[in-house]
Amino acid sequence: MVHLATSSAIALGINLYNVDDDMVLTSKEARCRLWYSLFTLEHQLSTITGRPSCLTNSLSAYAPLPVEESQYYDFWKVQLDGDPLLRQKFLAWTLYQDQDQDVRFQSQRLKSLTANPPLYFFYIVDLSIIAQAISTRMYGASPLENWVQVERQVDFYAKKLDIWQSRIIDQFSIAADNGSLSREKTSLTMHYYSARIMLSRLCLSGPGINRQTTIVFPLSRLGYDQALVCIKSALSLIANLPEEPDFKWLYAYSPWWIMLHFLMQVAIVLLMQLSLGLLPTENRSSCEDHGKGNDDIWEILVTIPLACQKVLRWLRSVAVVDQTWQRGSRMCDDLFRRVTSAKQLEARVLQCFAPLLVTDSSSPHASELLSPSSTEPHSSPINAHSSTTAAENPGFQSDPDEPYKQKYLFPYNPLLYSDATWLSSILAPERAPNTGHNL
Repeated sequence: MVHLATSSAIALGINLYNVDDDMVLTSKEARCRLWYSLFTLEHQLSTITGRPSCLTNSLSAYAPLPVEESQYYDFWKVQLDGDPLLRQKFLAWTLYQDQDQDVRFQSQRLKSLTANPPLYFFYIVDLSIIAQAISTRMYGASPLENWVQVERQVDFYAKKLDIWQSRIIDQFSIAADNGSLSREKTSLTMHYYSARIMLSRLCLSGPGINRQTTIVFPLSRLGYDQALVCIKSALSLIANLPEEPDFKWLYAYSPWWIMLHFLMQVAIVLLMQLSLGLLPTENRSSCEDHGKGNDDIWEILVTIPLACQKVLRWLRSVAVVDQTWQRGSRMCDDLFRRVTSAKQLEARVLQCFAPLLVTDSSSPHASELLSPSSTEPHSSPINAHSSTTAAENPGFQSDPDEPYKQKYLFPYNPLLYSDATWLSSILAPERAPNTGHNL
């Protein structure tokens, strides 16, 4: 039905610039809103189903005015001076902006507006255009040739998402914590983190492996940073849901019809994190000095088990009244059970990953997460990965009587862990060996 609607709209030319001076402004805006409503709906459905989009990002129609219908003429005459070129500059889509000066100009103009549904619509369409480009470029039928190109595209679209976030007005701000239950703000927040996950999830995969020599190639600094962004985005998305399932909140303040997709995105990220552990990087400093340091990583480690419980709690609760959620709940239950069983995480989820990050026993979280034996000195996992082949990696399959550090020092070995291999094969593309190229 959506494909039929979009095809009909294209046949009628609704997706094109309307330069008819005899047509009233209200009618022109109605056509713009109709087209971008179809575009946004088609993008979200193609993302949920995993099918390729029937539309491209070659957008021609004017961006919709971010004001109520009663204010169209005042906005057109006062703010835009009746100039179509100024309108294009004022309401340019983030994906197609190249000049920093234009970005600042538009951000200042948008932030001078008051929160209203048309402004929310402009933001959500702008974000959908970026997400559509990410989906087409990163997951489309024409794959990128090598991992260096993948990282360049990830970096490019990550900057576009940063620009989009910087243009959000305070009432819709994702970073704001004012306790308001704005449906528009909740929707923007969840769609933003969903786009972040879709972009950075490619980096949340195992290190590259040379099939002939079985040598493990660590992640680049950018790859590690984006893998961390992926995990943080998943945790931030699930944090926006109430701790206990609340049907009133679900149907009144959230984009309820796409919530299952968001929760499954979070579940996939958490499953991959539990399966792969913290991934090695090209140098030790990128692991030790990233962001706020180890405290930032410790916070993630503490939050992941709670986030897993929250995802399952929500899925099971809504599954009582929705068959689609029932399938999602059964799938996640089975996958979490398989991963935790294969990784021996039922009682020691945090301890399995903690030794990778400990640089001294004075960390404020060490007493909570480490067993006594985990404070024993051990060699750097980064250095060990750079000089050890995957076939020599004992990993979690080692004898339980072996030293603690050998059991947990190498959290990822796809040649030995059939469960992790299976999960990685369906969730992430094969990584080409890192040749040392830096962006």
